[in-house]
Amino acid sequence: MPFFSHKRSVVLFVILIGVLIWNHNRPPDQTPTQEARRPAPKVEASSPSPLGSVPPAVVESPASSVPPATALPSTEPANAAPTSALVRPSLAIESPATAVDIGEDLSAVDSTIRNFRAVLGENPIGSNAEITGALLGNNLKQIKLEVPAGSRLNSEGEMCDRWGTPYFFHQVSGTEMEIRSAGPDREMWTGDDSQM
Repeated sequence: MPFFSHKRSVVLFVILIGVLIWNHNRPPDQTPTQEARRPAPKVEASSPSPLGSVPPAVVESPASSVPPATALPSTEPANAAPTSALVRPSLAIESPATAVDIGEDLSAVDSTIRNFRAVLGENPIGSNAEITGALLGNNLKQIKLEVPAGSRLNSEGEMCDRWGTPYFFHQVSGTEMEIRSAGPDREMWTGDDSQM
């Protein structure tokens, strides 16, 4: 009896060795392993999107010879536009300003003109570009004041509101100046204008 159990162990050992050798020498396309069934890793493109809100493109690994996995059914309606085709907001559009913001902008311009008047004894005069130039140092005492908060200069040297429209300055007297912003519609003398 011990002879047969020993013989059985030897036979099982020989069969096991044979199976291992056979598996080792078998061509790889006959036995799909876990490694071969796994989809190729995806690499994200490193170039940043100019708008920042668009997700980076996904690029398939070129070394992959495994066919891509079947796509899952989409939960979006069939006529929905793909994410890449959605309309992106223009970079030039700013968030809408409130009446408080516009009032603060006009108040800052008025304060700059009052500071000018306190030093030179009179308001700057002329067109928008001439008044802006006087505030920025083109005056008898060469006093340079900063562009008020909420305002900016255009290429013609004019002080503009937050929408890029030049302010309208009206000299009421030597010590009083009316300042007007065209508002969000960028057209002067309409209902959304603001003045001080």
